[in-house]
Amino acid sequence: GEGTFVTDDGWENLTSGFIAQTYEIIAGQAKIKESLTATVTTEFVDSVTGLRQKFLDGTVNEADLKKEMLNFGGESQSQTLRVLYTNDLKTGKLLSASGSGTFVSTDGFGGITQGAINQIYDKRLIAQIGRALILRTLTTSETTNADGSTNSQTMTVGNQYFTNKDWEKDKSVRIGELKSSRGTGAFSSNDGFDFITTGSILQEFFILNGQSKIKSSVTTSMTQDKDIAAGLPWTTQTSTNYFAYDAKGVLILRSGLDKKGIYREAAFGTETFGIGVSESDDGFGIKTVGLTTQTFDIVKGQAKVVKTVTESYSKETIDTIKKLYRKALNREADLNGLKHYARE
Repeated sequence: GEGTFVTDDGWENLTSGFIAQTYEIIAGQAKIKESLTATVTTEFVDSVTGLRQKFLDGTVNEADLKKEMLNFGGESQSQTLRVLYTNDLKTGKLLSASGSGTFVSTDGFGGITQGAINQIYDKRLIAQIGRALILRTLTTSETTNADGSTNSQTMTVGNQYFTNKDWEKDKSVRIGELKSSRGTGAFSSNDGFDFITTGSILQEFFILNGQSKIKSSVTTSMTQDKDIAAGLPWTTQTSTNYFAYDAKGVLILRSGLDKKGIYREAAFGTETFGIGVSESDDGFGIKTVGLTTQTFDIVKGQAKVVKTVTESYSKETIDTIKKLYRKALNREADLNGLKHYARE
């Protein structure tokens, strides 16, 4: 089987692509054996019909798809994902599944990100309900920017689903429905002048209408010269971004009118914003502590930073802020007090 599709997320982000599927006949029934999906998300209205035909004709192989897709230009992302299925050759029952793929994205300013995706499926639920549901997704990426800076990152997102045991306790849940998601990762970047930033990422998610939506992202990092030695400047930082959504799962800044004049009430989370604490040493023993706040705008359904403010404080003040910040990580209600304290 094969076909094409075009989707619009409601924010003028158009995704076009094609699907190629291979089947095997077991006990007189067609069982899917392999599925390849290639997509392009771009600000331009482009068709991939010609690209699909090249692939089916053998003119373009899977490895060359990402190169071809880069021709769309602008801010865009292309991805290929292949899922392999193993079926029982006697009964046709699904036994296991695995997914792998590659992606390329461009920021429209000369920056390119390339990466790989590996998917592990939940064998327990495959055995219970015969559905291929993703247990973990591992994503690795390498970014090169026009100014010479680079970044490498590894992220793992794990999913949990409602099982038979959950259904026995609560008959309202559906077996195989997404229960929770959590992401962890690590990164390393170079600013182009050999100042290296390394750190970790922790992501929590809301589950809205059976889909995971990011709730918060905590990043902890340290920046220093690549030749690590005493007497060189360094900076440590912990920052958290929080996100809010309406009842339909649309990302919003807070309750109120959006750019289209539609009133949206925050149903999950209260506000989309970022806040962090940092400590730095200038290499001469002078240490500075500070509080950073970030203001976002929603651009085509995505949160984009439009303003970052960093203020320096005395040691006594920053100790208080750090205490409030730690509380904020565990209880979002404390964030209002922290932001108010920072403004004053």
